Amino acid sequence: YSGYLSEMCATNHCDCPAEELRLPKDILGEPLQSKPFSGHPSHIPKCLFSSNAIAEQDSVIQKGMRKFHAAIRQIVSHPKIRTILATSQPVHALAIISVGIVFTCLTGEQSTTPKPYSALTTFAYVVAFGLRLGSQYWMTFVSGLSLYFTLQRHAFGDVQVVLFPRYFTSNAILSAISLFAFTKLHSHIPWETTHWIQVITMSTSFLLESLSRLYLAPKVVDLIEKKKAIEVTQPGVGKEVGKHDPGVLKNCPHYMSLHGQFRRKHMFMGVVNVTTIACTIVQLCYVCQSLCFTPC
Repeated sequence: YSGYLSEMCATNHCDCPAEELRLPKDILGEPLQSKPFSGHPSHIPKCLFSSNAIAEQDSVIQKGMRKFHAAIRQIVSHPKIRTILATSQPVHALAIISVGIVFTCLTGEQSTTPKPYSALTTFAYVVAFGLRLGSQYWMTFVSGLSLYFTLQRHAFGDVQVVLFPRYFTSNAILSAISLFAFTKLHSHIPWETTHWIQVITMSTSFLLESLSRLYLAPKVVDLIEKKKAIEVTQPGVGKEVGKHDPGVLKNCPHYMSLHGQFRRKHMFMGVVNVTTIACTIVQLCYVCQSLCFTPC
């Protein structure tokens, strides 16, 4: 029978001229009828079935960001605000405020009166610490190295111009939240050496990140833009990946002076970043000692 089937046509709906080569209908059965597609399935929401759902969401986010940036530009364009921002006084004022925040946390009143457990304060402390640790790990060991050895130097510089200020701003805010939450959670007990070590490490991180954002990051960004403006005049300069090759610009004293300033400030920024990572690791060690995965 298998030999017989090998000589037969594989379907009963072909154009074989020989009627005897076709299989009987009782062997093949009725042909399958495909049902036409009538709209999206009823069990899938239309909002998820739409192919433009992601594009629509991106459009909404983009419009929101444009409105936010427009509002910021309108505020900054005010004559009085523009005059204030044109000077260095706001930077110095923010630096003094940062020091005042640390001084307030270090000299806060402590009492032995028991206080109720605050889940919100604990949540803020854990989230701020976790976000700061993740941000430092990602920017230093994943994003930074990957982009440096993948992108052209000018493209990598464009990324740094955007990320440097935001990186130090976000980490400074997270450090301040961690510092406030920690002092709030331990304000009802006398501080021991372990408490002081954690407060000092968080204060150090906050001050270094704040001062780097106020004084160091703007200068590094400005030097990157000045260097790029000179490098684009020379063919091929700035297109290297994972290295710095100034080409004929190495004979330009002005360019080499800018490059030297950039290297020094960028190196100091790296030292600040490594120091804050060390402070975060110290804090992580104490957090791990406080964890309890078994009934305590």
